[in-house]
Amino acid sequence: MKVKVFKAKELENVKLGTHLQFHDNKLWIIDQKTSDILNTNKNWRNHEQANLFHQPKIPTQGKFHLPSIEPGLATNTIVEVNSIPRLLVLGNGGNEPYSKYGILFNLDSLHKEDLDLTLLFQQIEKAGIKNPNIIAAATFPDDQIILAHQPTNEVEVPKLIIVKNKFWKKPSSIPISILPIEFPDKPTAPFHLTDFAYAPENDWLLFTAHTSKEHSINYLGIIENASRKVGRKHMKVNELIVLNKHIEDFEQCNVESVCVQSEKVDRIKIQLLSHHQNGYTTLYKLKLKEDGVVQH
Repeated sequence: MKVKVFKAKELENVKLGTHLQFHDNKLWIIDQKTSDILNTNKNWRNHEQANLFHQPKIPTQGKFHLPSIEPGLATNTIVEVNSIPRLLVLGNGGNEPYSKYGILFNLDSLHKEDLDLTLLFQQIEKAGIKNPNIIAAATFPDDQIILAHQPTNEVEVPKLIIVKNKFWKKPSSIPISILPIEFPDKPTAPFHLTDFAYAPENDWLLFTAHTSKEHSINYLGIIENASRKVGRKHMKVNELIVLNKHIEDFEQCNVESVCVQSEKVDRIKIQLLSHHQNGYTTLYKLKLKEDGVVQH
């Protein structure tokens, strides 16, 4: 694919762990290290800000949330509950405070509902993933949610976990499917998947990833016909784009998140977020076409 960035913007006061979502013609920037949510229009103007833990009620080791305790939340996706869009924020399933909890955050009223997901992570372990490490999520067809497990063992490849939407209502009895990601060529360095985005009109599952070397190799992966591949239980990657070849000085960055801004058949606009080793965060816009990614 041909890749050209047509817009970039450096963000101030945005920390590591940030994810992107695009909803209602707005870009939502979720800073899960500080629990802040920033929304802006698609051109990154007219900012509004909220906080996930304005009045927290989630217990951790018998105590309520303290400002000095990081929430331990790892990823998020937008779901519909009773036809109302919600931001579903998830812990990674580890042992840190809040890592086995979640939040449903109403993007219209800003009301939040706290979720205890301990039983979900127990079910994931029973299904074959020991020590779950959930680092990405995306809403999928047939009322499904797809999660990504990043093994702590750098030899293993990431695995996908498919669960039903609203799994938090009956977490002890939900069906769970686990699928490995199949790469055409295995990356030569330890590979860290960082985020998902699903493009329903094209049935593409996009993901971002980077290596753990000091000079990172950053990737944008594309799984075409993603919903059909879930049914066939073979999540083969069609293309793995090396972003370093197309974005200047990207070897000093780690790409952390991707979202779909808009799409038509064979055409998708996406936004990427990266963190530079010097501490600043940058947003990028790209346009993907079936025959390449072209400048706007």
